[in-house]
Amino acid sequence: MKGRKIAAPLGAAIMTAGTAAGCAGTGGKNSPAQEAQGDGEPFPLSIGLTQVGDIPKQGNDVETAIEKYTGTKLQIQWIPGSAYDDKINVMIASSESPMLVKVRYVPTIMNAIKSDYFWEIGPYLKDYKNLSAQNPQFYENISVDGKIYGVPLFRDLGRSVIHYRKDWFDARGSSCRKRWMSGMR
Repeated sequence: MKGRKIAAPLGAAIMTAGTAAGCAGTGGKNSPAQEAQGDGEPFPLSIGLTQVGDIPKQGNDVETAIEKYTGTKLQIQWIPGSAYDDKINVMIASSESPMLVKVRYVPTIMNAIKSDYFWEIGPYLKDYKNLSAQNPQFYENISVDGKIYGVPLFRDLGRSVIHYRKDWFDARGSSCRKRWMSGMR
């Protein structure tokens, strides 16, 4: 059970770290991140993650496996969920944010994006088969002025609606359906 508590928040970091580590391409004995750095040393990668539950010990098995797989040296900053947005805003204002962060598109973040604080990754998505295979609607939903600055949280596309079974309402009679539908207005 303890492994799951550690794996859940760090699992989200795998995709992010793998994407960042793979920016240089492939080939050679070293990982893409080591190739990008050029000296064979692990690429230092700072990540801001939402703290959910206990903070895992640094150098735990999951973190070590991610580092080995991606050729990085992770520097994870755990930020309490209740203060996450405020902390990210302070980090951006002080120009001391981690290399990778999860953000919501609030005014502060939008201003930072438009001020070129974040790196546009849209042109590089085609180089990653799993990211480029996603429904373009995901990227359209997070684009800013037609440019993509991050990787979306991939979830089922849908709308916030109430689904009901017509056969149940028909079985109860039309008066039940009319009463329920009139309450929805």
